[in-house]
Amino acid sequence: MLRKILSLSALAAFLCAGAAITQEKETFTADRHKELGMGCESCHEDAQPKAAPAEPGKACAACHGPMEEVAKKTGELFPNPHDNHITQANEVDCTECHKGHKADATPCQNCHVGMKFVKTPQEQSK
Repeated sequence: MLRKILSLSALAAFLCAGAAITQEKETFTADRHKELGMGCESCHEDAQPKAAPAEPGKACAACHGPMEEVAKKTGELFPNPHDNHITQANEVDCTECHKGHKADATPCQNCHVGMKFVKTPQEQSK
């Protein structure tokens, strides 16, 4: 019994460490938008927001377009974070990965520990 507990503990520690190692730097969506000269009202419709946008995906799509267009823009990445088995099977909201004022998250890492999105020539990603 103790052996099972230790094995499960070791596995949990390994999985957590793997996720931490693969996150090379924390990126914040809000900071990237600010660097481009965009104000809070670009997403929140209010210069001094007190809460998250009511429909965050709608705010994203206003500039970035629908998920299909975003997937084309990230087509050089393998795997494509915007065109995969999750985005094809579900209606995925942008904020599931892009957290605004928190570090972006990669739900893919929940199953694919250690996975990275890398730039690859198109012919290799097919």
